[in-house]
Amino acid sequence: MIGGPLTVSALALVVFGLILAFFGYRLLRFFLAVAGFVCGVMIGYAVLPRLGVHDPQLLLLLALGVGILGALLAFPLLTLGMFLLGAVSGALVAQLLGLQPSTFALLASMVIGGILAVALQRPLLVLLTAFDGSALVWIGIGGLFHPLALHRRFWPGTPMRPIVNISEALFWIFVLVMTLIASGFQLRDTGPHRGRMKRARE
Repeated sequence: MIGGPLTVSALALVVFGLILAFFGYRLLRFFLAVAGFVCGVMIGYAVLPRLGVHDPQLLLLLALGVGILGALLAFPLLTLGMFLLGAVSGALVAQLLGLQPSTFALLASMVIGGILAVALQRPLLVLLTAFDGSALVWIGIGGLFHPLALHRRFWPGTPMRPIVNISEALFWIFVLVMTLIASGFQLRDTGPHRGRMKRARE
């Protein structure tokens, strides 16, 4: 009985993983909204009971509300987070270069680092979506062969089991090779030349 719905779930993971791996950046707003919603719900379930919310229905509604908020804030916060991460990196580089006594040099390094991080946002996100999608494809394929293992992995309160009884090295080979292929496809599909080709056809 458990194999039927879990087989469908495994197939859904494979399809979702393929779309994420090869079209993650093109569908970035959608995937960010999904990620923000999931993270918001998880945070809601983790934090709200500590604030005294124990009624299951109220907890579910509030967690869904936090999830919707996370979905709405995911895209603008991503850009802000990328800028701040670059700014911290710029400050670290400035310190390593011995520029920390100069306030202007430190601030300039932070601004430059933040701008570079936002400018390099596309390749970083392409790599992350390709990797995450590849991992989901592996998990989904494993779930097709071992539905019960998929159930044990994602059902709360059950021990974690390997999705497929194959060496960890094979997992990394599969994921890294697929990540490279999917990243190359995404970079080609979303590169500047795509706009030029589209304008040329028009």
